[in-house]
Amino acid sequence: MREFPGLVQLHNQYAGQVICLSFNLDFDGGTDRPSASQLAEVRAFAERQSARFTHMVSSETDTAIYERLDLASIPAVLVYGADGKLSKRFDNESNEYGDEGFSYQADIIPYVGSLLESP
Repeated sequence: MREFPGLVQLHNQYAGQVICLSFNLDFDGGTDRPSASQLAEVRAFAERQSARFTHMVSSETDTAIYERLDLASIPAVLVYGADGKLSKRFDNESNEYGDEGFSYQADIIPYVGSLLESP
């Protein structure tokens, strides 16, 4: 949630050039809070952040998604090129970005800008 405003900035800064989406992984498989029940909460959060792009809520458990993506934890940002292939995955599993982790300002926005400038 700390980095979410950076995603909004990325979307606004490169409007029409990039497609941004958020993916909520809060579903833990319990029946007391099914994934569909989180839709209103995600929608309200997005509205408060003025996030005008697609927001998805996982219907699979968080652990299943972590396994599928070989991801230990969030946040993670996956950047795909115009060819639809994964260009770079931002996470901090190897402590590449230090104790604070990556940020949109220092890492993601400049990376996306360089992709857009490349032929």
